[in-house]
Amino acid sequence: CTLHFVILYPVAMKDWQEVDKMDILTALQEAGVDFLVINILRMLRLQDLCSLFQVSSAWNSWDTSYLWNKILASHLRGREELGKHLQQSQSEKESAQILWKLSQAWRHSDCSTVRVSLESSVLSVWSTGVSVLCGMNSGDVEEWSMEGVKIRSKEMHEKGIRVLKVVGTNLVTGSYDGTVKIWCSAWFHLRQISIGVAVTDICYDGQALVVCGGEGRVESYREKEDKMTLVWRLEGGEMVNCLAMWGTVLVTGGDNGDLHARERQSGEVVGTLNGHQQGCGISGLAVGHLGLWSGSFDCSVRLWSREYECLTVLTGHTNPVRCIAVDKSRLVSGDYRGFVMIWDMDDVEEELISFKKKQKTAKKDRSEGIYFLRGKRVVQNTSGVAEVLQHNSILEHNGNVTGLALQCGTLISGSRDRTLNIHTFGAGKKRSTMTRKSYL
Repeated sequence: CTLHFVILYPVAMKDWQEVDKMDILTALQEAGVDFLVINILRMLRLQDLCSLFQVSSAWNSWDTSYLWNKILASHLRGREELGKHLQQSQSEKESAQILWKLSQAWRHSDCSTVRVSLESSVLSVWSTGVSVLCGMNSGDVEEWSMEGVKIRSKEMHEKGIRVLKVVGTNLVTGSYDGTVKIWCSAWFHLRQISIGVAVTDICYDGQALVVCGGEGRVESYREKEDKMTLVWRLEGGEMVNCLAMWGTVLVTGGDNGDLHARERQSGEVVGTLNGHQQGCGISGLAVGHLGLWSGSFDCSVRLWSREYECLTVLTGHTNPVRCIAVDKSRLVSGDYRGFVMIWDMDDVEEELISFKKKQKTAKKDRSEGIYFLRGKRVVQNTSGVAEVLQHNSILEHNGNVTGLALQCGTLISGSRDRTLNIHTFGAGKKRSTMTRKSYL
C-alpha cells in the first residue's frame, strides 16, 4: 500500500501549483511512521537511493546502518551463499553495494572466463562450488578446478554420461548405456540399476530415485537396506527427456512435447501443462521460487504455476533450447546454436506484475490483447501470458550447449564442441566473450 501511495500521489498532484507540492517522506517521518519511510527506501534501486541521500540533509539522515542492514537482509534472504562475496566488507552499506555490483555484472556479462578444451564432448555438468564435474561422451567423469586445472577422472560407463548429480556425499550418474550408478565421494562404486534403455534424467533425494529414458520409460525406486527396490514403472511411447520433483508431484517432459504432472507414489497423471508447441520436445525442467521452468525445442522457456497454468514465456532463442538452470536471482538457458542466455529474475517478476495490471485494465474481449513495443514494431499479445524479452546472451560454443550450472557468481557451460567454460562474474571483471543484447 505504501508503494502505491507514493506512485499515485504525484498523479493526483498533476494539477496542483508548485507551492502546493510537499515532501512526502519528511511528512511521514514527522507523523511518526518512520517504518513506512524505511519500507519505501528499501524498494528503490541502489543508484536511486544514493542519489536521494544527496537531495537534502534531512534525506541524508536516513543513510544509516539500520536501513542498509534491512536492504542487505532482503538481498540475502534465501541466498546465504552470497555471503562469501562479503567477507572483506567493512559495513552493511558496502555489502549492499557489492551485491548490487555483482547483479550489474550479470546484467552486462562482465565476467572473466576460463576455457577448457577436452578430448570428448561434454554431455552434463555439475558445480560443487569449488570444482566442476563433467559427464563425458566417452563414459568418463572428469573433475576440474575453477581455474581450469584437471583434478581427477574416471571411466564410469561404457557410453556417454547424460546426467550426473551430487546428492549428499554421493555422486549419481546416468548413461546412454542404460544404467544408473551411485558412487561415494572417493568415486568407489556403491550401487547401480539398469533400465534397459538410454538414461536421460534422474531425480534422487537419497532415498527415492526416479529415472527416465527412451521408449517412454519412467521408473521409480526406493532405497532399502542398501538396495534399490522398484516401486513402479511406466513404458511405451516417445522418449522422456527430463524430470523434476515439484512439491508433491513428479513432472515429466517428453520428446513429443508432452509435459505431465504425475503422482509420485504411482506415476499416474494428475495434470497436464499446456503451452509449448505440440510435437516439440521438452528439453529441460528446473524448479525455482517462482514455480516450475521448462525449456523446449520450440525455442522458448516457460514458467508454470501450481495450478499448471503458464505464467510467462521467455522469448529470445532462435534455436531449440537444449538445457536450463535456475537460482533465486536468474535463469540461464542454452541452445543448439551455442548461445547461453541470462534472464534476471527481477525482470521476470516486474513483467509478471505489469502484465497482471494491464490485464485488469484491458477490455474483457481477450482477442483485443495487449500491445507492446518489440524493437520498432508494435506487437499484440493475445496469448494471455506475460512475455519477457530482456536478456543477455553469451556466445562461447560452436555446438549445442548440453549442460549448465549456476553457483554464486559462477556460470558453467559444457558443449558438444568439446569445451567447458567457467564464467566468474563480479565487479571489475571484463568481458572476454562474444555477447549479444536482445533487440527483439
